[in-house]
Amino acid sequence: MKLRYVTIYMALAVLVILSTNILSQTVKNVPKKGGLTVTSDSIDILGNKIAIKIYENTSKRTPLIFVSLHHNERLGRHLAKNAIEAKGGKMFEVVSVESNRLLRNVHFKHAGRELCIDPNRVFSEDGIKATLSYSDFGEGCENVKDAEAIALTKSVEVVNAIRAFQVKLLSWILPKTKNEILVSVHNNLKISLDNFYDINDNDEFPNNEGTYIAHTDLVNADKEYNHDFFMVSNNSLFAKLVAARRDKDDKQVFSIAVQKENPNEKKGYLSTFCSRNGHNYILIEAKHKLGEIVEGHDQRQKDMIDRVFTAFASQK
Repeated sequence: MKLRYVTIYMALAVLVILSTNILSQTVKNVPKKGGLTVTSDSIDILGNKIAIKIYENTSKRTPLIFVSLHHNERLGRHLAKNAIEAKGGKMFEVVSVESNRLLRNVHFKHAGRELCIDPNRVFSEDGIKATLSYSDFGEGCENVKDAEAIALTKSVEVVNAIRAFQVKLLSWILPKTKNEILVSVHNNLKISLDNFYDINDNDEFPNNEGTYIAHTDLVNADKEYNHDFFMVSNNSLFAKLVAARRDKDDKQVFSIAVQKENPNEKKGYLSTFCSRNGHNYILIEAKHKLGEIVEGHDQRQKDMIDRVFTAFASQK
């Protein structure tokens, strides 16, 4: 009799342990309230799996879709992830790593060669051809190393593979409704509005505080912060970013450029594709050097991301 009770007791104990383990595993797969879920996928380029990470706050829905195309531009991505975790939204990250180094370009191997593309230069036919023939990638890229490599990058097989990469990426990141907005986060060392491309320098936008040139939100006279700016695909986005400035004493003053209505597509930028095809698009650029924080610019990029949430997060 005692043996039977002992056997039953042991069986119950095993069931409790198993149930606890199952419950524990289930809890691990449930995101914390207000936190991020992180999933991984990939896009194939000629047998090379290009990793894509997707971050999403499923407890708070917003119309904002973030994308990080250049993996070495980590400051903007880090700040966007933090904002999404706190406020909602989703972000797609193109992953490119070699020997623990974060790379700007996407690498893939084909016919014994290591080839590269800039993932922000593949959004037009001319852009695909231009990025495949670029001569200054570095990072071990062999696109123009010799005549054989050049012929390879011009082959129908390679061009079609990059086109397929573009199509798949766009199927994930593009806004699906008229209210959704694609927000691309970037960092730079040299880019500023003084040398930027395809923007409207003279568009004016009137609102109840006055008339502003569409290249600035009020007047940002501090040249130190010319590297930190927005570019938007239409005047409606510009108007809402300006209106989201909390009050006249708000020190969050940012340069805001409006892209030309029909920009040249030769370079293949995502911003150009969105403008030409009527998609809501916001570019957030800020100064940052890989491996170090450039004082002041990290806070400004955080404030810029916050401005986007203030202007659009409640938009349905």
